[in-house]
Amino acid sequence: MDVKLLAFLHLLQEMYNYLKAQLVEIAKKYGERVLHTPHNPVSLALSLSNLECIRGTTEVMRLRSMLFTRHVSGARVISRGVESVVGGYKFEGFGAHSSHYPCAYLNAAASIGITRKDVDRFIMCLDHCLSSLTKRRGIEKDLGNEADCTVTEIQHEVLPDI
Repeated sequence: MDVKLLAFLHLLQEMYNYLKAQLVEIAKKYGERVLHTPHNPVSLALSLSNLECIRGTTEVMRLRSMLFTRHVSGARVISRGVESVVGGYKFEGFGAHSSHYPCAYLNAAASIGITRKDVDRFIMCLDHCLSSLTKRRGIEKDLGNEADCTVTEIQHEVLPDI
């Protein structure tokens, strides 16, 4: 293999690992988890089960808008149960990897040209947005005690690969 290509692949893997480590820390902080995506060496997904469970689709969609207004591009926030009509055709879970995935999630990727500074800025924005949503809405850190919430069940079941 070409030396330049090997160097590029090594750098991309390094950024992927760095992004994953940073997302794992955010996941711990907000009671979420980085989802298992074994066949995707570029993209990662962060569950949004707690946000969705306590406040529903509206708060998940609010996260999407908050990231967008902070100039975060490329990250996608996927809600469950959203239907879209495009050209007269109805799509269930439009934009998701699967229309029947058991939780909302945020998808982010280590792409060509990404740097540690880019990852740090993204994580800072994500942390700020999640903090704002959880504080503003009074979501407790220990969400497993919520009587009508199935987040504990979702977090412990084996989720399908994305």
